[in-house]
Amino acid sequence: MPVLLVCSHPKRGEAWWAHIQSYFADPARRASGRVDFNKITMSLEGDVSDRLFAVADPHGRAHTPVADLRDETLESNLLPVTMPDVFWAYDAAVTLPRKVYDLQRESSLDIRDDFTLFGGRLLTWSPVEDTALAGAVNGDPTIEATGELLDGSPDSERVLVRLLNNAFRQDLRDDCAFHGKRHMLYFRATDDLSPRSWNTSGTHWRSVFKPHAKKTNPSQVSYYKHAGLKWQFLNLDDDWFCALTPDYYYSIDGYRESRFTAQYLSGIKRLERNPAVLGETRMWAAILAGREGGHDSLFSQNERILDFGKLVTFDTDRGIDEAKWSERQRRRTRPILWLTGSWRRRHETHVHRRTGPGIRQRQPPHRPT
Repeated sequence: MPVLLVCSHPKRGEAWWAHIQSYFADPARRASGRVDFNKITMSLEGDVSDRLFAVADPHGRAHTPVADLRDETLESNLLPVTMPDVFWAYDAAVTLPRKVYDLQRESSLDIRDDFTLFGGRLLTWSPVEDTALAGAVNGDPTIEATGELLDGSPDSERVLVRLLNNAFRQDLRDDCAFHGKRHMLYFRATDDLSPRSWNTSGTHWRSVFKPHAKKTNPSQVSYYKHAGLKWQFLNLDDDWFCALTPDYYYSIDGYRESRFTAQYLSGIKRLERNPAVLGETRMWAAILAGREGGHDSLFSQNERILDFGKLVTFDTDRGIDEAKWSERQRRRTRPILWLTGSWRRRHETHVHRRTGPGIRQRQPPHRPT
């Protein structure tokens, strides 16, 4: 029997509703146990009979797919991560990260991202001697065990997460740029702005940088699309994982961000299905695991700070008929499609079925060419 949750504001005469079964079909939502109402798409205003009949008919027959008894393997977006056993702690010469970068730019050496400031100290994963960080510290270092940052205190764990985030940026620095506002890495443009692809497995290649022509004039470039990645380090039962969330960056010249980025993102998220998202996730997993991606493979020349394993999988004895689920999704009205969720969400753990079409659809408006 379908269950509806209604939230109301009596003084304003407003109400919003959510179909519990479909809302908590998303593993991240189910884990949080929380319902976030979108006041536009979830409004219980006007004639919503069509939307309600899409959930259940007058005879009470459920329109929600029921899980079957079947063995199924789910592939998550979690990568096990191994970090160095020790880190170096120096007295910091400055108190702000931007000041550290200013001092690094004064040297002729490569800038390092793998540091953080805490309690008047500069912490980093390797010695600063003969590197650009040397000018940002005073005196000799102490070498401390990484385990000391796992004492259970929130401050220590936040410091460790900052060190991991910055090590992540450092490991990808040669090929990926960092977008601070979106907390995202994305592939840099090629020198001649030609397309670049990544070999994910055998003969299968995925585009990581590609120009897109104007509809009105195919000889001119409308924008460049860069494969991007948002990530989050998670401590789950004393094991550390990196949650991968593929994303995209759009530029007008390979560098400067397009002012239509939000429009492009909403369009591509609308049309992308589970296989495409899974493919992007697997591509980034291969990159981080150091598996070869062609003649220009990342990490082929550089020593990494962090090591990653393979995507975590889960075995389950329940599953949904993919064909029926996909057909149901196609029949649903557009307002209902919005209730399945939005791409604009915080980093989350999600799973993908290894076979068949997508387990859910994302439906923001518009799609760029």
